[in-house]
Amino acid sequence: MIESAKSDAPKPSFQSASTPAEALELLKSEPDHDTLISTLRYLTICPGFYIQSPSPLASQLVHVLVTEIVPNYWNVLQAGKMSKPAKQGSSSKLSGLQLLLSCLRSVSGINAVVLSLKRNIQQSKESKKSVGGPNFEELLRIFLQLLQELLEDSQTVEIIWKSIYEASGPQSKQKAIWKEFLSLVGGGKIIGIAAEAEDIVNELSKKAGEKYWVADGSLFSFWIARNLTYWVKNLSTNSVNQSKCYGELLSKSFRLGYTGRCKKAFQSEEEI
Repeated sequence: MIESAKSDAPKPSFQSASTPAEALELLKSEPDHDTLISTLRYLTICPGFYIQSPSPLASQLVHVLVTEIVPNYWNVLQAGKMSKPAKQGSSSKLSGLQLLLSCLRSVSGINAVVLSLKRNIQQSKESKKSVGGPNFEELLRIFLQLLQELLEDSQTVEIIWKSIYEASGPQSKQKAIWKEFLSLVGGGKIIGIAAEAEDIVNELSKKAGEKYWVADGSLFSFWIARNLTYWVKNLSTNSVNQSKCYGELLSKSFRLGYTGRCKKAFQSEEEI
């Protein structure tokens, strides 16, 4: 396991969550694998609670998942990645990794991963002369892999848009969250942080240079274009707001400076 902060809180007397608050307690208590999986599964089906929708409790859950669960359980969850393919929407069939990604595939989840990358980049620079402590090379590698897993797929942008605008809440809050997503994806924040993390991993590693598509502006723009192409095919003709959000991300994507890759993605998707 990766070294991380240990919680001094007593172990819960229960082994399965019946409320989101109990799920938080379990996640903080260094759960065994079975407890972790059952807790993640509970969070994906909990009636009346939507972890992708910002709230104080959802923020705490996302924080503990990213800062404690991911560093300590990532390799175990990755090992189960090649399990039986799951039918979409059936949480009982999802692997541990798929359950984790389902909980974190939101603006707050992506933002938490980016902030963790940023924090570990800074700490790795400050600890260059110190001996011992966290393995920043491995931590940065894990968070880069997680970021790619969260974003991978042509449906991600549409899924995140729905998690913002189909959840209950004031319209002003929804607009603010969408603007944050535009800044992360279309504003180049993800590319910049990921590229810096990739450089540090390669600096610390004795292996050949590692490459991550989230750190490559051209490949990242290609990913945005594929998502926009998928999304436009499913745009509701009755939703002015959805079309407006689509246009905002499209405009942002061309400002990244990789219009050639974007156009190629649009063309390749249209041929499918």
